[in-house]
Amino acid sequence: VVAIDSILPEDLVLGAWIYIVEHSLGDLQLRLGIRLHPDLPEPEFVAALFAKPYLLRDDRDPEIWLETRPGSHPAAAQWQLISRDGYVLDSSLASRPASTIQHRFLQSVREYLRGKFLKRLDLVSEEVAVSFKLIPADSVVAGKSFDSLPGFPADEDGVIRLPVGTVLRILLRNEGIRPAYFSLLDLQPDNKDNILLPDPSTPPEEMRILPGQTILLRASFVIGEPLGQEMFRLVASSKPFDLRLSLGVRGALKPDPFEQFFLELKEDHFLQSRGGTPLRLPHADMNIYTQT
Repeated sequence: VVAIDSILPEDLVLGAWIYIVEHSLGDLQLRLGIRLHPDLPEPEFVAALFAKPYLLRDDRDPEIWLETRPGSHPAAAQWQLISRDGYVLDSSLASRPASTIQHRFLQSVREYLRGKFLKRLDLVSEEVAVSFKLIPADSVVAGKSFDSLPGFPADEDGVIRLPVGTVLRILLRNEGIRPAYFSLLDLQPDNKDNILLPDPSTPPEEMRILPGQTILLRASFVIGEPLGQEMFRLVASSKPFDLRLSLGVRGALKPDPFEQFFLELKEDHFLQSRGGTPLRLPHADMNIYTQT
């Protein structure tokens, strides 16, 4: 759907070209609720948490609970961050300095918010459309064609259910018309994100797949805890990119907009200035393919 801000003749609109110069990616906000034990007062750091524009207080339907857990004696009482799904994201003794707890919990909240955002991020490009399939590692036999490798079966909701200890490999296919560079992300049920590919020793320039090419990646991965819905996201681009960068560092090269965006998602100064407002990313030839 395209919205225009003025009335134009129909023949002009039908004959027009549309150029996408920017993607709107939604906003960055998280609903946080407070559950207090009757014997413990609301801590002083709570006000500082909600001073952040990316945190909204919601004690009815929060995405994360900040709650108290009394101990056997007052010094053993704890504060915990718990997702609505029951994952303990962080915990701290209530006796620690308020500034220490505040700093630690804000880091955990930002990590959770980054994972939430990465799970819903949607970029589409037909030119660099790289897809992948999860393959049982023990199904790979020398001399067997890639087309005959079976994937894990999905249920009626399209979800693949794998027990802990399952060993898998990744089969890639470039269905686009341009060479593509790729990176594979693992987004855990507790919203922690892991960069599976490339590994730290592999330059991003080597993560390349040609149009029509199918590649079985050498690396294997083992399913482990935490239990729940895992999301694998393959990010493909027409240019090499490195999501393992430290902020502002890539030799003499300046990070491209997506690299910079990915890195800054966990930085307080970025969320402080962008929290609650729509995020925009300059248009680029990038595609995200997902398996859950």
